[in-house]
Amino acid sequence: MMSLTINFAQGPIGAEILGADLSRAVDAQTLASIRGALDERGVIVLRTQNLQPVHIARFAEHFGRPLVHAHNKFALPNAPAVSVISNIVDEQGRNVGVPDAGLVWHTDGSYLVHPDMYAFLYGIEIPMQDGEPLGTTYYSSATAAYDALPEILRKRLDGLRAVHSFAYHAANRAARGGTKIEITEELRRKHPDVSQPVVRVHPRTGRKALYVTEGHTTHILGMDRAESDALLKQLFAHLCEPRFVYGHRWQVGDLLVWDNASTQHRATCDYALPQRRLMHRTATAGEDAVGMALA
Repeated sequence: MMSLTINFAQGPIGAEILGADLSRAVDAQTLASIRGALDERGVIVLRTQNLQPVHIARFAEHFGRPLVHAHNKFALPNAPAVSVISNIVDEQGRNVGVPDAGLVWHTDGSYLVHPDMYAFLYGIEIPMQDGEPLGTTYYSSATAAYDALPEILRKRLDGLRAVHSFAYHAANRAARGGTKIEITEELRRKHPDVSQPVVRVHPRTGRKALYVTEGHTTHILGMDRAESDALLKQLFAHLCEPRFVYGHRWQVGDLLVWDNASTQHRATCDYALPQRRLMHRTATAGEDAVGMALA
């Protein structure tokens, strides 16, 4: 059994785990401790790892079925469930990885009937300035945000559903200076709009969490647009209040794991070449249908 030290961040979200070596097989008791921290805190960082893509994929398998995207051009050939996140370009000026994902608050795959469940991001190169890391990733506890709502608002949200849209996500990304995604008819067929519960019940813990995001949610079903816009604006502002947020300042060798059913996140793009950022990412699929396709 590995000897772990688990340090909770201030507030309701985030934990640092020391003493794990994920390049080795993880025993059941160690895994239970890691999963318990993730269930309780929503985001964990396993420090000082020295991992190859196969190690990341193997660890992710303990949490569910790794996602393999057939058309992901940045997937690694020897580990197709692992992809590259990077601002680095090759000699021809082509990106070697996804350069600018996650610029607005979101939860991964919420535009899918089966949203992503867990995500894993491993820091290989971290951009620095004056000895300080750049590219902080921010996480919000959507469970703590739900718990802090007034009872009258929780009752108002009960049973409501909202539309999550891949096309809306792409437009949001482009509007903030990110890479433009051409929304073809094939993409619309592959990713139709989906309705999700405004309040999602976690499949493991049973806790309730707000499940509307600035990055993907267009409107709440059954409301006129003005009422929907006003309510979403209120919920978005509530979700990113500092009391619910953990900002992860990256170190080389960090493996960050987060729970997409209980948290939301956004990236900070405050660096540019020659400041290099290189990360490997994988995710696991949610096995239970949450949403309903609207097309």
